[in-house]
Amino acid sequence: MIALALSVSWAQQQAELQNESDLQECLDTPRCGELFTTLLSETMLEMGLLFQHESLGGSALVGKGNGVVAELSFQSTAIGPKNVVQDQIPLPPIVPRLEVGYQVGSFTYDDPYPQYAVSAFVLPPIGIGDFKTFSAGLSGSFAFPLGTHLLWAGAEADLSYGSVAGPFVGDGDVIDDIDVVGSLIDVESPACESTAQGCQDRFRSVAMVPKIGLSFEPHPVLFGYGKLGLGWINSGIRVDYDRSEWRLRGLQPQLSYGGGARLGDRVQISFGAVTVLRDSSLSSDGSTAVTRFVGSFSIHTGDERYWSTEDQPGDRPSP
Repeated sequence: MIALALSVSWAQQQAELQNESDLQECLDTPRCGELFTTLLSETMLEMGLLFQHESLGGSALVGKGNGVVAELSFQSTAIGPKNVVQDQIPLPPIVPRLEVGYQVGSFTYDDPYPQYAVSAFVLPPIGIGDFKTFSAGLSGSFAFPLGTHLLWAGAEADLSYGSVAGPFVGDGDVIDDIDVVGSLIDVESPACESTAQGCQDRFRSVAMVPKIGLSFEPHPVLFGYGKLGLGWINSGIRVDYDRSEWRLRGLQPQLSYGGGARLGDRVQISFGAVTVLRDSSLSSDGSTAVTRFVGSFSIHTGDERYWSTEDQPGDRPSP
């Protein structure tokens, strides 16, 4: 399984130019072209990660319950140093999302039933400096206990869309500020400089990520989880400076892991991380993995549940 994941990550391709660009002279030069394409590919991949959803409280594998679930989740940008292009893009380190879903399944910790869940999530359009961002998507999952309530197995799939509009390259000043390629590129004043909004680039990303996983619940309050996924991504950026369009596609192996606590039988706090494998050609420092943090606070409605037999107050609800 590990060898397969590595082979898939190594097969990822750099971003490809879909039309003509004023940077063609740079792209035709091995040193400048390879450097610029690597920086752009890395930036597009890590921006796409910001919009990929990681289901937590709304997941049948991680969250348990019966009824409506409301969740506020947080997804971080990739941790670690940023490249010289990313330094020019003031994206927030953490992006929140609102998620609402419905779960059907277990009532008690000691006598669990298979769990099913569906949900929808959204980051409403917000402005961050000169940038505007939006994200939305859907999630579905199921899980079943393996013998006892201690170990669960399940699968889920997340479909995510995200976009950011703003002056990534702007009127060319960002290219001038990139020390490693700025001196190799002749930047001219673009037509979009005279428009009311100036140069407005747009990034869009779609990701479909199916996963399989296990969760471990040694106590009604505590849980841990691990998921193995293989995502399909399709990201694109339109650079207003020269009307060029770049596309980054491919398969993306990833591992999700974490844990959390249930406070009472309605509130759940979850936290974890997602590590994604990538080909070294999509990295300015040659690294083959990217990690980001995730977390959520969720409220579960419906029947009061998930007490152990010794602690459960009153009669146990029937399924």
